[in-house]
Amino acid sequence: MKKVMRALAMCAALAIMLPGCLKEKREATLNADGSGRVVYEAHLPLMDMSGGGTGKEDTARQARKEAAKILENSDGVDAWKDVSFEVDKDGLLAFKGTAYFRDLNKLSLHGSTNTNMRLAWRAEGDGAQLELVTRDDKKPHAEPAKLSDAEIAQRATDAKNKFKQQLPMFAAMLAEYRSEWSVALPGAPEKTVNFEKVASAPNTVRIVYDGPKMLEALNKLPGDEAFWKEQAASGADFAKDGPQGNALNEKLFGTRGPIQTFVRAPLKNQFDYAAEMAAAKAGFAAMKARLKLDETSALPPPAAGGAIMHLRVVGVLLATETDNDKGIRPFQHEKGYGVSLAGELPGSVLSVKEGELKTAVADNGDNLLHAKEWDRRIHFPHLAEDHVTVCFDVATELPDPAVKGIRELSGTLTYVVAAGTKDVDLGTVPLKADAKGKELDSTIKSVGKSDWQEGSSELVLTLNATSDAIKGVRFLDAQGGEIEAKPQGTMSMNQTCELTFIHKGEFPAQAHILAQMYDNLREYVTPFKIENMDLLGRPAGGAKP
Repeated sequence: MKKVMRALAMCAALAIMLPGCLKEKREATLNADGSGRVVYEAHLPLMDMSGGGTGKEDTARQARKEAAKILENSDGVDAWKDVSFEVDKDGLLAFKGTAYFRDLNKLSLHGSTNTNMRLAWRAEGDGAQLELVTRDDKKPHAEPAKLSDAEIAQRATDAKNKFKQQLPMFAAMLAEYRSEWSVALPGAPEKTVNFEKVASAPNTVRIVYDGPKMLEALNKLPGDEAFWKEQAASGADFAKDGPQGNALNEKLFGTRGPIQTFVRAPLKNQFDYAAEMAAAKAGFAAMKARLKLDETSALPPPAAGGAIMHLRVVGVLLATETDNDKGIRPFQHEKGYGVSLAGELPGSVLSVKEGELKTAVADNGDNLLHAKEWDRRIHFPHLAEDHVTVCFDVATELPDPAVKGIRELSGTLTYVVAAGTKDVDLGTVPLKADAKGKELDSTIKSVGKSDWQEGSSELVLTLNATSDAIKGVRFLDAQGGEIEAKPQGTMSMNQTCELTFIHKGEFPAQAHILAQMYDNLREYVTPFKIENMDLLGRPAGGAKP
């Protein structure tokens, strides 16, 4: 879930994302074959988007949830061990754990700020080379267009001015930022460029993105005309990538060139990867239970009727004038009044459907209900990730200027629960466009290279079922092994849904597909009511809403 502004594109080129980890440290021990282990320490903001509370219990649950995401969503990791986490004094998730990776080139730690960078390990001459590279380094780069001196000067000026506009944002982002990689190499490092050699560990190199030092270097860039002309002549897309390349490395780390080190043979494995990884994997279930990570997905018993509890006003909208011809549309709404309500359902539910506002009475007795049935409908209620908290908006006519509050808002919502789940076997299906499964009118709509994740492929599957009825989809190989396919999004219309999956590398030629469906779906209509509040949603006259 990310909204990336153009202003943040430069940050990606500098290996920074916002919001992201404020501080992180990765200490890797690398074998000659590219396998290894990495101790990952990070301080991450707790991004609670569920609409839940902010007490200690909610914070602890969110911390477990974010820690579980690191374990589950890190790519290229075979096993974890020695995992611990807590909420630090600043309210951040303090995470630490050791990850085992079979191939450094495929390693990506979830939550890391360096989303645009990766470490590459490859054979080179009579040894091997470690390099910090961008994730799109395998893409062919077009030759820069031939530009005149005047065009280069203009591009340089435009890029420099845009960059100057971003400097205040960089200052806020970098004040407490630090991201570090250190790698214990399987041999002696030679020809090291921009990596720092660690004096206390002769075979270890390190690269540090230190926020205040980076900001100091960035503040000097607007006055460096030669730098911007070089960037302009390179054909770089500043709006997308920001300043980049070896010239930027020189400003940040002191040397014009890549971030790399060459390790000459002989190279030696530093530990038995298979043995240590197997031991970590064997202890994973016990560690996960000790940390109570499975509790993040535990839900209360299903609801079976009953009213919404702890209903409260969490937002108010008041639009006193609209004029579409003149473009006057406050909050992109028509003239009227509305409140956003949040409450807890009487148990966990699968989904919440539309509802209806049935009563809206002002404190003077005026009926505030809209005349049109469509305007009285409650559209797009939001069910939080706890599957209990619901947030929804109700809209009314604009109250008379003499009205000071609302006597009553009441109506109904419809929610859906399931008695269980069942597997629906779609059969062994060729993973190519238009291939059909044997149930649910299942069809492979498309398969191809992902436009969003480098080195991955994307598959779109359509099913004759509502998205609410589908718990998940599994792809199995000929031996019954799981084919990794991460859900990337769902589109639903009427009784048909479209599911998108991402797979590292190319999808195999075929797969056995199982759809896990919710069984025995039932709908319940639940009433809601809130009374005696002022127009800001606060209790009126001491009454309790």
